[in-house]
Amino acid sequence: MGIPRMLTRLKDANIATPKELGRTGRRPHSRAIIDGPGFAHYVLQLLEERPGANHALETDVTYADCASEAVKWLKRMEGFGYDIEALFFDGALPMSKMETRIDRLKGYASKLGAYKATYEETLRTCRIQIHEKGASKIWDVGSLRQARRDVAPSAFLVSAVLEALLESEYADRTFVVPDEADKFCVAAARQLNADSSGLGVAIFANDSDLFVYDSGDKTRIIPLNDLSTYFLGDIEVLTGIQVWPSVTAAQLMCPDLTQLAFHLSDHARQTVGECMVRMVPGEAPTQCEWPTFAASYQLDYQPEILDELRACHTQRNVRNGLDARVSELVHQAKAHDGARTSIELHMFLPFLLEDPTRASAYRVGAGLRSAAYEILLIAMDCRRAVILEYKRSKERINFVKLTDLPFDTLSKRLGECSHLVQGYLDMSTTEGGEEITVVERWRAMVMQLALTAFMGEGWTFPLPEEIVPLLTGQASTQWHMVHLSALYQAAFYSLRILFQIMRYVGRLTHKESKRIQGLDSPNSTFSVLLRKLEGMPNIAAFFGTESAADQSKAHAKWVPMLETMLRTLDEDWQPPQIKKKKKSNKTQTTSGAKDLKGMPSVAEEDEGSLAGNPFAALAAE
Repeated sequence: MGIPRMLTRLKDANIATPKELGRTGRRPHSRAIIDGPGFAHYVLQLLEERPGANHALETDVTYADCASEAVKWLKRMEGFGYDIEALFFDGALPMSKMETRIDRLKGYASKLGAYKATYEETLRTCRIQIHEKGASKIWDVGSLRQARRDVAPSAFLVSAVLEALLESEYADRTFVVPDEADKFCVAAARQLNADSSGLGVAIFANDSDLFVYDSGDKTRIIPLNDLSTYFLGDIEVLTGIQVWPSVTAAQLMCPDLTQLAFHLSDHARQTVGECMVRMVPGEAPTQCEWPTFAASYQLDYQPEILDELRACHTQRNVRNGLDARVSELVHQAKAHDGARTSIELHMFLPFLLEDPTRASAYRVGAGLRSAAYEILLIAMDCRRAVILEYKRSKERINFVKLTDLPFDTLSKRLGECSHLVQGYLDMSTTEGGEEITVVERWRAMVMQLALTAFMGEGWTFPLPEEIVPLLTGQASTQWHMVHLSALYQAAFYSLRILFQIMRYVGRLTHKESKRIQGLDSPNSTFSVLLRKLEGMPNIAAFFGTESAADQSKAHAKWVPMLETMLRTLDEDWQPPQIKKKKKSNKTQTTSGAKDLKGMPSVAEEDEGSLAGNPFAALAAE
């Protein structure tokens, strides 16, 4: 996950220097290999920093924007003379980095409280400005935006970009790999170094680990964050930093930069020059940590796996159909195929922006995720495995142990889920005759799953008018709706986990897939549900936004639908305008903002029950 400040120190030592990297109108001169996760975050950064960016309460950058911009950026690089060779995405992280990952998640969680305080203060200031000045727009929210960036990356950013690439002309050059992406970038670079095309090799990434590997004499590393362009007349010029690991290593009389990186890592405050003094040409460091550190920058099975993925489209498609977190769980389970003893499998749920004083939003969708885990464990013949599900608890990260999974009721629960999905897929028009798009049907179903938390815990439902902005991709302007948004995302991702694992199992070899009862039967609950889930929208479409012109139409369409949904969940629920008529003059109506104060705290999260909720089996822990 990088050597602290390595690039900064290489810049200070004039090893990483600004260069012209290409011009439009030139013939191809290099083949580009791209670290997918870093690329996705870079694309988001480009969009957030674009001229004229919206200064609204929250960033106006959508997943659809990022998906579109990713493909556009690759085309621009081709215009600068880079043939796009491959894009690699993490499919599993080594267990050796487990502690580092948990620490990073803890860091995210610890910042939620500060973000909440900043958010509420910004809202308070905004209300004052609107009241005193009649302002119609919030212009000064720099602190809020920075606080949002500091908390955690957007939960589904990398997956959204991956989906866009798999639907583009770059699909056959996009790989989800059973390891960290950086090692496969190096493996691909080495292979390109061995040919006689005469083209250079460039790895675009923001991970300083890539400076350390021996990636070949023709390979240069280009940090994404340092790229910029300018115009010379009609010609656009690309500039940035580049590092040639082989050249620098030769200057140090070392085979690669592993020793330098070791000392830079061990002495975070020292310069490159000071660390070079510690190096003796031809001799390895004597510290006991050195062998493990050096081994971590050596390739193992990556070249062979890369050859297999390039040669076998079926295997590549199976892996590419999984998000990083799901891929990692599958990779662990597959490694223990047929295990007869209890093993632990780790599932890291994407970090969500939510209220730190409330129970984790991932209380929603727990039933869906349990079904997914059961299907995977059956297919891998390791039913005795224990799933450790990592998620937020207060401002910390904890795991929940999932043991004694109810395998014997799996088919029944899949049937219930299928019934729920079909009910929404059958919705074609509203009561007023307006068309309900396929994406809107999925949004409605996921929102119903999210709202089960309210019914089961006895919370008062938010107002339909408050829910509509979430369903149309608008920014939250009330803090309590930020947590509802997290519940909505948790429900979506839980359904997505189920779909991806079912699809993965459905593509397995006969030996593995036959373990799922009825998989070969088109009428089994497994097969029927999988066919329905195949129509699930991708991330960019599901979280897409409505245009300003469509907002009033969306409101008119969604409010009656939501009222029907709320009555389905609670037959006693009534629209606020009806309740108001029935109240005495002494009774005041309450808004969803006040009612949501009844949501349970983290201390209460294990006491709630979803008994009586018709969707409890799908949504509850």
